[in-house]
Order: sequence, then structure tokens, then C-alpha cells
Amino acid sequence: MELTTTAGALPVFVLVCIALTVILSIIVPITFYLYLKHSGPVKRRPVLIGMAVFFCSAMVLERLLHILVLNIDTPVSRFLTRGGVINALCYGLYGAFAAGIFEETGRYLAYKTLLKEENGRRIPLLYGIGHGGFEAFLLCTLPMIANFVTAASLRRRGMEEFLSVYTPEEADVLRESFTQFYTTPATAYLLAGVERILAFAIHVSLSVLVYVAIKNRKARLMFPYAIFLHAVVDFVPALYQAGLIDSILIVELYTGIGALALTFLARVLYKKNLMNLPEI
Repeated sequence: MELTTTAGALPVFVLVCIALTVILSIIVPITFYLYLKHSGPVKRRPVLIGMAVFFCSAMVLERLLHILVLNIDTPVSRFLTRGGVINALCYGLYGAFAAGIFEETGRYLAYKTLLKEENGRRIPLLYGIGHGGFEAFLLCTLPMIANFVTAASLRRRGMEEFLSVYTPEEADVLRESFTQFYTTPATAYLLAGVERILAFAIHVSLSVLVYVAIKNRKARLMFPYAIFLHAVVDFVPALYQAGLIDSILIVELYTGIGALALTFLARVLYKKNLMNLPEI
């Protein structure tokens, strides 16, 4: 069946789902922060540190490791990206533990240095808002805003008119990229917003686990546990990236279960270990 790419052919529901995803990725961290602010004292410094540490640990250091391990042609990179089942499983383990090690170590070092003088029970919640909220902004909000602007223009003008100002070579490249707006189910964009909510809950929960490891010597194993649990929740999404799993619904269901389990664990540990600390 021929793909229709004329003006107005792009369903408006695509734009609605993209817009909802932008709203979800922004409003959830802000709402949680406002809730904390309404219910008691808050500090902005842990939020800002969470943002900075996420950027340094995940967007800089972890990506540098990926360049060295995956992008440079070596026996290791060829093995991890070859495409077989064993290769994909090893790729999933590598990606999951790389994220766990870099991000949880970043949290740990932030608590031990930049936030060393802080002793409030709300510190990990505020740090988690910065860490998870900034991740949502960089990985979801900004790309989805770009998607919305492009999709809106494609709906108004049609793909051929949109591409008419480009050279034939540039138009061919862009046409292949823009076809996703006509072929991808609109709900797939909305799933990206749901995923960010789940990821935000996971980051706040892991922030609590690592903070508990700092504040309670008897629970210091919570730090390596946080690395392991982070890897567990990232393993199936990494298998999806490797192509071993092709259902995004399975990935989101798995991530949802992981988010619920980690939230429950963090809540229990929070009440058991941090309620004796000052509110902030």
C-alpha cells in the first residue's frame, strides 16, 4: 500500500500523543518537587547536584566508555554487536551494569563529597528529582519537542512540500527519517512518556537506597545492591536495544514492575533508616 504523505494526512492523534509525552516528562518531576515544597522545607542544591552528577556520570563518562567498548573496532566490540543470542545477552549485561556502576557511583560520590554536610531525610528525594528529572528532560522532553515541531509542519505542509527546499540527496535522507511519523503508531510516542515516569520513580528510589548506605553503616551493602538492582531493571531494555526483544510493551511492563518493586523497597528503607534524620 502506498504511503500517503500529503498535507493533512498525518493523524492529529500523533501530535496529541507527542504533546502529552512532553507534558508528562516535564510535569512529573516538577509536581513531585512542588509536593515536597508544599509539605515541608526543601533545598534546591541537591536537585542541581543531581542534575550535574547525572550529566557527568551518564552523559559524559558512561558514553565515553561506550565509545571505547562499542564504537572502536576491537574483538570485544565485534562480539557485543554481532547479533547472536549470546552476543545480545552479553551486550545487555554490559549495558545494564555500565549504567548501574556509573550512575550509582555518581550518587555515592555526590553524597560523600558535595552533599557531605547535608543530613536531612529529604536529600535523596531532592537529589533523585534532579537526577531523574534532568534525564527525562534530555532524553525525552527535548527530542519530543523537536518531533512535535517536525510532525506539525509535516501535517500542515505535507512531506513533499516540506522537503522541496532541500537538495535531492538531503531530501532522500530526511524522507526516510520522517516516514516514522506516518508509520509509527501514535501510542508509541505516548509510551515514551510513560517510560520516563517509570524511570523517574526508579531514579528517586535508587537515590534513597544509596543514601541509606551512606547514613547507616549496617546498611552499607545497599550501595552495591543499588548497582545490581539498577542493572536488573536496565537489562531487558538493553536486550531490546540489542534486538533480542522486539516488543516495546514487554519492555515497558518489565520496567513498570521494576519501578513498583524499587519504589516499595525504597519506601520501606526510607521509613526504617531515615525518619530519625532532620526533615531537611
